[in-house]
Amino acid sequence: MKVAVTLDKETVADLDQWVREGRYPNRSRAMQRAVDLLAEREKRSRLVRELAKLDLTEERRMAEEGLGDSLWPASYSSLAAPGRRGRSSPKTTAAP
Repeated sequence: MKVAVTLDKETVADLDQWVREGRYPNRSRAMQRAVDLLAEREKRSRLVRELAKLDLTEERRMAEEGLGDSLWPASYSSLAAPGRRGRSSPKTTAAP
């Protein structure tokens, strides 16, 4: 799909420089990469904003009560250490 955009001279000069340097095969690819990076940043920012809304005290309380345990498949129960909920740390052995 084609989209027409208006850019200032400095931006076009940057695009042309990147193409000359071989960083991108053409202006279009450089612009596509710029839009992709902006979209990725927006997604991360949205996630950060949503995470900031969490009530950490409530999340901790639910974790301690084991309300999230039902999300773990039964096959993971063998990973829990005796007397503890959740996954255990990997076991390490000393070298002979």
